[in-house]
Amino acid sequence: MLSISTVCFIRPEPAAFFLAHRLHQMGGLKAIVVEESPPLPRWQRLRYKWQKEGWPGLWMSLRLRLKAQRGQERTEQMYQVVFGESWRDLPDQVPVLRVRSINEARVGAWLDRFQPDWVVVHGTTIIRAEILDKPSLFLNIHWGLSPWYRGVRCTEWALLNEDIRGIGVTLHRLSKRIDGGDILAQSEIDLEPHDHPHRMDMKLTRKGVALLEEIKFQVEQGQKLHFMPQDLSQGKLYTTRMWSYRQHQQIRSLLKAGKLTSWLASKDQRASYPLTSSGTGGASPY
Repeated sequence: MLSISTVCFIRPEPAAFFLAHRLHQMGGLKAIVVEESPPLPRWQRLRYKWQKEGWPGLWMSLRLRLKAQRGQERTEQMYQVVFGESWRDLPDQVPVLRVRSINEARVGAWLDRFQPDWVVVHGTTIIRAEILDKPSLFLNIHWGLSPWYRGVRCTEWALLNEDIRGIGVTLHRLSKRIDGGDILAQSEIDLEPHDHPHRMDMKLTRKGVALLEEIKFQVEQGQKLHFMPQDLSQGKLYTTRMWSYRQHQQIRSLLKAGKLTSWLASKDQRASYPLTSSGTGGASPY
């Protein structure tokens, strides 16, 4: 039986810690690379927010920060429900490299050292060609159904588009196009009326990890990976610059008005996207 070795590229966030724990439990996790970009001083962050969005955006940023502090206990309870105990820190007994940029030379050196079959990526900044050109297979867990929703805040944009069928997770090969690589598997998730975008994204991570676990098991049993090319003429690439406090306010108003509940009630009448549901098939070895 084959044994697939892995390295994961993540940021220091609960969803990524969950991924690292699950990879460790699957077996074959050789190392973890954590991208820890140093935070800007508060005055620089506030100045950037003011320059980009003016006083309304600055005020919204301060409100969200205070709200997050007050809601920390509820957030941790949500992580507990979605991830169990595997979200607070990294697994023990796995080498960890902490870097400011995922494209540092040290990252390439670690890949040369461990030579993983797969590199599983979740939440890092864009990876440059000198890393992607390594012989490993790079797989990304993306919060969004590519090609229709590529880029950042895809869950939020699906809500703004009143398109809950567009909320899902994509497991795809990393390429030089943002979230545009060949697709290995996709899935929607079960939404609930009390869900908010962050909780939805945590559920997407859990579902993406489950897809990865199933596919890894099948490959180790001798199945062959099958990828589906993306038609990038469909859908849209959402960038950071497209997001502002106005979109946040719109989502807040939609959820407060109970729109998600009404959308869920009519979900069965909405057309589904043609998802890539299986990443393996045949009997050829990896």
